Amino acid sequence: MYKGFNLTLTRADKMDFMDVSSQNIELYSSGIHKLRSNLLDRISSSIDLTDETGIIDVTKLKNNWFPENNYDVFISHSHNDVLLAKRIACWLKTEFDIDAFIDSTVWGYSNDLLKKIDDDYCVLSKNQKTGMITYDYDKRNYSTSQVNLILSSALHDMIDSCECIIFLNTENSISVVNTIKNKTNSPWIYDELQTTRLISKKVPKRLMEKAEFRDSDFINKSSNKLPSFQHDVTQELTKLSKITGNDLVNWERKWHSMQKNKGDRKPLDLLYFS
Repeated sequence: MYKGFNLTLTRADKMDFMDVSSQNIELYSSGIHKLRSNLLDRISSSIDLTDETGIIDVTKLKNNWFPENNYDVFISHSHNDVLLAKRIACWLKTEFDIDAFIDSTVWGYSNDLLKKIDDDYCVLSKNQKTGMITYDYDKRNYSTSQVNLILSSALHDMIDSCECIIFLNTENSISVVNTIKNKTNSPWIYDELQTTRLISKKVPKRLMEKAEFRDSDFINKSSNKLPSFQHDVTQELTKLSKITGNDLVNWERKWHSMQKNKGDRKPLDLLYFS
């Protein structure tokens, strides 16, 4: 990862992104659905094809879990903002030919994977009349920790391989209750933002080769109800550059106004140094 952005959008900004072609959204969603179907088959194969000791190959499982495509941008967001994330991903592809990875497209796989493992290995009893299944508590704890660790590790690798991360900072992802600020209820958002702070920043080769950038500082400084967990992400957010919907619109306008003068510049370069 080279640079991260903390994106806040106004209501009007969100409406602008809602103008993205519904046909493009449908194509994107159908592509995800196809990927999901193929992936579930591959995941099942990974679990079924254990060695003679019955041990699951985690490396093979993780490789089958995540898509093999190369992505430019990692979009971190609340699951309640998945439609907005998809629209932004479509906008990036349409306007800049930038491929964006939406993390929620793999979150759901963890539940599918966990269900597959639990049904095969963790069943304690099954009521034949109602179909209700009781799972072994200790085995379920073990399988859950394994799956979550694999998912977390794979997301770290994906963030590291993407050149840029965009965090959708909305009322769904960051709590604004009372005086609480910069806190998230999502352990996945917390983990992803913490990863952006801890991993080494990598300058794209194309920028290192440009004389005007060689001496620049490329490091981005910038009841029975379950209890609610909150993770403080203040430190993590300070490492992400703040941008707004206006910044995205200006980025698009400047990129298209360059026309034939783009040369070998990439659209993300214009965002980094604007």
